[in-house]
Amino acid sequence: MRKTTARLAIAVLLPTVALVAWADGSAQTRGKGGFFGMLERARTACQQQQSVANLRHIAIAVNAYAADNKARLPPRLGELAPFYVRDPAAFISPWATKRPAPPADPDKLGRDELSAWVEQNI
Repeated sequence: MRKTTARLAIAVLLPTVALVAWADGSAQTRGKGGFFGMLERARTACQQQQSVANLRHIAIAVNAYAADNKARLPPRLGELAPFYVRDPAAFISPWATKRPAPPADPDKLGRDELSAWVEQNI
């Protein structure tokens, strides 16, 4: 009974997937549409939200730095890394095609090493 059900599900799903792929391909000739266009738009929206979150995180860190240093801004963004921004991945753009991997354990790096990593990879 189970083999028959599985075969029936495959027999129904394969033409459906083929139809969706064909419809998406023909829709893409007219512009961004179809199933894969929808996935691309969802991915773009997630990247935009991640960028906004990263920028907000950096802005809060700059304000905290200025509050601790007599209203002076940091000379380099790397100065924020060890104390004000705990996750160095916040400095990496989600839009970058070649994103560097963040350090495996930022807590084990020294202040100067983490600052240098941020300066090198932004």
